[in-house]
Amino acid sequence: MIKDFTLGIRCYVEAWKFLFKKNFWWYALIPLVVFLGIFYLGNLLKDVNYFYLPSKEDGMGISIAFYFLDGIILLIAFALLNFTRYIMLAFVSPVLSVVSQRTEKLLNDKKYGFSFRQIIRDVKRALKLISRNLIVEALTILGIIALFWLINFFLKEYESILNALENVLIIIIGFYYYGFSFMDYNLERWKIDEKESIKFVRKHKGLALSIGAVFTPIFHYLNQFISSYSQTTSNDYEFLVIVFLCALISALLPIWSMVASTLAMEKITYLDVNFPKIEENP
Repeated sequence: MIKDFTLGIRCYVEAWKFLFKKNFWWYALIPLVVFLGIFYLGNLLKDVNYFYLPSKEDGMGISIAFYFLDGIILLIAFALLNFTRYIMLAFVSPVLSVVSQRTEKLLNDKKYGFSFRQIIRDVKRALKLISRNLIVEALTILGIIALFWLINFFLKEYESILNALENVLIIIIGFYYYGFSFMDYNLERWKIDEKESIKFVRKHKGLALSIGAVFTPIFHYLNQFISSYSQTTSNDYEFLVIVFLCALISALLPIWSMVASTLAMEKITYLDVNFPKIEENP
């Protein structure tokens, strides 16, 4: 596990050089545009005053319908502004698939050729995996919260220590599932089914943790930083600069993580009886 973890960290260093040496940085322009577009749309929708507000003459039915519509719009705006990164990550799945495929080609000259059908398969599997991992991660976190609540009930004198341990476990779980998502792009391309992919990532959980350990803290807290900064500044120009910088980091980070994950997957020896389809550097 430690060997895999250190491999992932080393590959992040290599990937940073790779991004600029191989001109992969420009792939970040696509998620940058997507991020800014989502954020702009969220801000546009958050003010319901832009929409029609019913008068007393409209009647109860029409009033309920319009208030319901305003509620839906506010809910969408909330999702766009608070889950910008996750929505962006889902939209740029095709870009991440191409980045992973091109990285592998440059490393071992294996040519897959452009296949729109393959990209669609990659995206469908990525979205399915993201949905699965979100559910499993949420249930696991709820289980941890419930467990520590029960332990705290009997060991109140150790509450601060137990709370710290609970937070650490929740963070580690987030690392694992984000790393899993990046590793699966390679596994799908190598025709490893989802069940076997889960086994593979569990075996190399150190690598999943290291990929997630770099990606998650930066990616997770950017929106919180934007929200807190917007409440402490009245300078619109300064706020827009901060939003753009956060968008740039959010756009570059998945590309960097995808390259790092692919580099690491290429360096792992895949001679495992449970994975006969995988060869070293396939």
